[in-house]
Amino acid sequence: MKNFFSEKLDIQKDIDFNLGEVLTNNSLWRLEPLKWWLVGSNIDVPENLGTSLELSHAFTSIVIDGEKSEHLLNRHLPLDLRVDNFPINSSSSSAIHHVSVKLFRYSKSEFRIFIPRGFALSIWEILLESAAQFGFEIKDS
Repeated sequence: MKNFFSEKLDIQKDIDFNLGEVLTNNSLWRLEPLKWWLVGSNIDVPENLGTSLELSHAFTSIVIDGEKSEHLLNRHLPLDLRVDNFPINSSSSSAIHHVSVKLFRYSKSEFRIFIPRGFALSIWEILLESAAQFGFEIKDS
């Protein structure tokens, strides 16, 4: 599978477990030894390599970006998000208020959380309430 994605996306390095690669139009994340997430585009995977499943209808993505993004997320996630412990292009499966989430670090200050669609509004409200103490701005992307 590694070779397939490397060729299709022109990735020059191996992507290890819980890491990813951010490209121009998409990103590729290896969440588990045999589970990959491609964010931003679609690639047909040959049946002999594995199964491809469209998940865009199942998850809502929230981008958290800013100087205090680590501090905000650390109020809700049981992870050490300091950049030396959770470097750029890291990923993790975790939970916010008992809801399973996927967390990706795109840059020093930018994180993306993928939340199951049915829980997205309640998690959004929890994050907004916590973000008020840091000052925040909501932007459409």
